[in-house]
Amino acid sequence: MPDVNIPIDTNETSAKYREIYHSNSIEEFVYDRFTKHLPAYSIENFISGYHLPAAEFDLFISFLNTQKRIPVNANEAKNLHDLIQSDIEALVGRYYFGREAYYKIKNRRDKFIEIGLKSLGYQMPKV
Repeated sequence: MPDVNIPIDTNETSAKYREIYHSNSIEEFVYDRFTKHLPAYSIENFISGYHLPAAEFDLFISFLNTQKRIPVNANEAKNLHDLIQSDIEALVGRYYFGREAYYKIKNRRDKFIEIGLKSLGYQMPKV
Protein backbone atom coordinates (compact mmCIF):
# COMPACT_ATOMS: atom_id res chain seq x y z
CA MET A 1 0.00 0.00 0.00
CA PRO A 2 1.23 3.49 -0.76
CA ASP A 3 1.80 5.91 2.13
CA VAL A 4 -0.64 8.34 0.52
CA ASN A 5 -3.55 7.30 -1.68
CA ILE A 6 -4.32 9.79 -4.47
CA PRO A 7 -7.51 9.32 -6.49
CA ILE A 8 -7.10 9.39 -10.25
CA ASP A 9 -8.69 12.24 -12.22
CA THR A 10 -10.96 10.40 -14.64
CA ASN A 11 -10.90 13.38 -17.03
CA GLU A 12 -7.28 12.49 -17.85
CA THR A 13 -8.33 9.02 -18.95
CA SER A 14 -11.54 9.98 -20.73
CA ALA A 15 -11.98 8.97 -24.35
CA LYS A 16 -12.70 12.60 -25.31
CA TYR A 17 -9.44 13.89 -23.81
CA ARG A 18 -7.44 11.08 -25.44
CA GLU A 19 -9.07 11.92 -28.79
CA ILE A 20 -8.16 15.60 -28.41
CA TYR A 21 -4.64 14.84 -27.17
CA HIS A 22 -3.81 12.28 -29.87
CA SER A 23 -5.17 14.48 -32.66
CA ASN A 24 -2.38 17.05 -31.95
CA SER A 25 -5.10 19.70 -31.82
CA ILE A 26 -3.63 21.36 -28.74
CA GLU A 27 -0.23 21.77 -30.41
CA GLU A 28 -1.76 23.04 -33.64
CA PHE A 29 -3.87 25.59 -31.78
CA VAL A 30 -0.96 26.82 -29.65
CA TYR A 31 1.42 27.23 -32.56
CA ASP A 32 -1.21 28.96 -34.67
CA ARG A 33 -2.39 31.34 -31.93
CA PHE A 34 0.68 32.05 -29.82
CA THR A 35 3.80 31.91 -31.99
CA LYS A 36 3.26 35.11 -33.91
CA HIS A 37 4.38 37.45 -31.10
CA LEU A 38 7.05 37.26 -28.45
CA PRO A 39 5.76 37.39 -24.88
CA ALA A 40 6.02 40.51 -22.78
CA TYR A 41 6.88 38.31 -19.78
CA SER A 42 10.05 37.10 -18.18
CA ILE A 43 10.14 33.35 -17.58
CA GLU A 44 9.53 33.83 -13.85
CA ASN A 45 6.50 36.06 -14.43
CA PHE A 46 5.16 33.73 -17.09
CA ILE A 47 5.44 30.63 -14.91
CA SER A 48 3.93 32.26 -11.85
CA GLY A 49 1.38 34.53 -13.46
CA TYR A 50 0.25 33.44 -16.93
CA HIS A 51 -3.16 31.83 -17.18
CA LEU A 52 -4.99 31.12 -20.40
CA PRO A 53 -7.77 33.68 -20.90
CA ALA A 54 -11.29 32.24 -20.99
CA ALA A 55 -11.78 33.62 -24.50
CA GLU A 56 -8.78 31.61 -25.74
CA PHE A 57 -10.18 28.42 -24.21
CA ASP A 58 -13.49 29.10 -25.93
CA LEU A 59 -11.65 29.63 -29.23
CA PHE A 60 -9.92 26.28 -28.73
CA ILE A 61 -13.24 24.50 -28.21
CA SER A 62 -14.57 26.21 -31.34
CA PHE A 63 -11.41 25.13 -33.21
CA LEU A 64 -12.05 21.52 -32.16
CA ASN A 65 -15.70 21.62 -33.21
CA THR A 66 -15.23 23.33 -36.57
CA GLN A 67 -11.74 22.77 -37.95
CA LYS A 68 -10.79 19.46 -36.33
CA ARG A 69 -14.31 18.05 -36.41
CA ILE A 70 -13.99 16.78 -32.85
CA PRO A 71 -17.35 17.50 -31.24
CA VAL A 72 -17.04 18.85 -27.71
CA ASN A 73 -20.24 19.79 -25.93
CA ALA A 74 -20.50 22.34 -23.10
CA ASN A 75 -20.40 19.70 -20.36
CA GLU A 76 -17.30 18.03 -21.82
CA ALA A 77 -15.61 21.41 -22.19
CA LYS A 78 -16.36 22.21 -18.55
CA ASN A 79 -15.03 18.85 -17.34
CA LEU A 80 -11.85 19.08 -19.44
CA HIS A 81 -11.22 22.81 -18.89
CA ASP A 82 -8.48 22.60 -16.26
CA LEU A 83 -6.65 19.76 -18.00
CA ILE A 84 -6.69 21.41 -21.44
CA GLN A 85 -5.86 24.82 -19.97
CA SER A 86 -2.81 23.33 -18.29
CA ASP A 87 -1.73 21.66 -21.54
CA ILE A 88 -2.08 24.89 -23.53
CA GLU A 89 -0.28 27.00 -20.92
CA ALA A 90 2.58 24.48 -20.73
CA LEU A 91 2.99 24.37 -24.51
CA VAL A 92 3.02 28.16 -24.71
CA GLY A 93 5.68 28.17 -22.00
CA ARG A 94 7.74 25.57 -23.87
CA TYR A 95 7.55 27.53 -27.09
CA TYR A 96 8.72 30.78 -25.48
CA PHE A 97 11.03 29.55 -22.74
CA GLY A 98 11.94 25.88 -23.33
CA ARG A 99 11.36 22.54 -21.66
CA GLU A 100 12.01 23.80 -18.13
CA ALA A 101 9.06 26.18 -18.39
CA TYR A 102 6.88 23.39 -19.81
CA TYR A 103 7.45 21.12 -16.83
CA LYS A 104 7.18 23.88 -14.24
CA ILE A 105 3.82 24.90 -15.68
CA LYS A 106 2.52 21.32 -15.97
CA ASN A 107 3.62 20.56 -12.42
CA ARG A 108 1.89 23.53 -10.81
CA ARG A 109 -1.46 21.71 -11.14
CA ASP A 110 -0.20 18.14 -10.73
CA LYS A 111 -2.08 16.54 -7.82
CA PHE A 112 0.57 13.83 -7.36
CA ILE A 113 3.33 16.40 -6.95
CA GLU A 114 1.18 18.64 -4.77
CA ILE A 115 0.20 15.85 -2.37
CA GLY A 116 3.72 14.41 -2.36
CA LEU A 117 5.25 17.76 -1.45
CA LYS A 118 2.53 18.43 1.10
CA SER A 119 3.26 15.09 2.80
CA LEU A 120 6.89 16.27 3.06
CA GLY A 121 5.79 19.54 4.68
CA TYR A 122 6.09 21.82 1.65
CA GLN A 123 3.10 23.89 0.50
CA MET A 124 2.84 24.55 -3.25
CA PRO A 125 1.80 28.09 -4.21
CA LYS A 126 -1.80 28.37 -5.42
CA VAL A 127 -2.38 28.97 -9.12
